Amino acid sequence: MIESDVRAQRFVQSIREDGERRCKAIEAETERLLSEEMEQARSVEEKKAERMIRFEQERMEAEFNRTLSAQGAQARASLAQKRMELTDQVFSDVREALAAYTKTEAYAQWLIQSATRLCDRLGAGCVLYAREQDMKLLQGKLPAGVSVSADAAIVLGGLKAQNAQISADDTLDSRLAAQKDWFLENSGLSVAL
Repeated sequence: MIESDVRAQRFVQSIREDGERRCKAIEAETERLLSEEMEQARSVEEKKAERMIRFEQERMEAEFNRTLSAQGAQARASLAQKRMELTDQVFSDVREALAAYTKTEAYAQWLIQSATRLCDRLGAGCVLYAREQDMKLLQGKLPAGVSVSADAAIVLGGLKAQNAQISADDTLDSRLAAQKDWFLENSGLSVAL
């Protein structure tokens, strides 16, 4: 009986060892599968996180670019406005200086020289146009056959002339207007848009 008990114990021991070996194998396989599943889940989540990060970076970059563009446009508009204010101030100052100049003897001489040049170019029978206040400066100083009429469109001073085919403008108004484009190009106040 002892021998059969020993055999039974060995058999049970063998079954137990086999069971333990199988449990360890199952545990190892379970651990391996869990590890693979965890690695796959981690990989999927990392890819999701990378996509989310890229999306957020692109969104933030686009928002930054929109903000930067809007601020740039606002700054350019502000500079353009300041440029126009400075230009207007310069030309206002020039108008004041021209108004003071028209009250001098130098202006009276220039006006007579302008009348002579215009009459020489347009020939006999030309008509001169001047400001009302400049009419008295020209009386008795024009070539024969030349008439002078008042022109309210001349604000700063100078003369316009006309004959049957041609007209000419030698007013301070037109000279100042012609200088505005030059001033904008050469003043250093340009704004790159």
